[in-house]
Amino acid sequence: MRKCIGCKRELAKKQSECPFCGASQSRIKHHALSITFFVLVVAGAAAASNYLAQQLSQRAVVEATTEVEQKLNSAQEKVKELEQKLLQANQQISSFQEQISDAKAAQSSGAEEAQKQLKELKKLLADNEEELKKQQGRAGWLGRENNRLKNEASDLKQQVAELRQQLEDRTSQTQNPPLSTSLANTPAIDTNNEQSPPANNNDGDGNNG
Repeated sequence: MRKCIGCKRELAKKQSECPFCGASQSRIKHHALSITFFVLVVAGAAAASNYLAQQLSQRAVVEATTEVEQKLNSAQEKVKELEQKLLQANQQISSFQEQISDAKAAQSSGAEEAQKQLKELKKLLADNEEELKKQQGRAGWLGRENNRLKNEASDLKQQVAELRQQLEDRTSQTQNPPLSTSLANTPAIDTNNEQSPPANNNDGDGNNG
């Protein structure tokens, strides 16, 4: 005698179904729905985690790259503006030098004032050159920062790939759970009168999920 899986009443060992509750005495059939649901839940969670990790990594890479590119473009525009100012200052210096030459040739009383303006313009030129050097150094720093962020993005992608591999390994382990040791003590059932358990179909549904 043995007890029914469903209602726990005593049955003959060779009975494949309970005459009281109609439950199948095959443990695989009895737990097939629970196993299928568990496999589907695990597969869905793994897929959701994989998708979320990909989205987060892509968003982080795009945001970091965009920010660095914006800073780099801004620095390049400032450098161009300073170069334009420097060119204008050089043109003004050339113009004032011509005026000074004319003033000296004519022995004009305005030569002293022109010398003063020339000194101011040279000072302005030196200041512009110093500012240009600072902006060029800042542009170089932004370039190095861009390379660092690209390396961090590459490391992040590698970590996401490792996490995806771990999730796939964990999913494959949950899709092939070890058989319960209690099945070893279950008497043999005449398989000629029963259908084979739908394990393959359930696994297939789980994989598709």
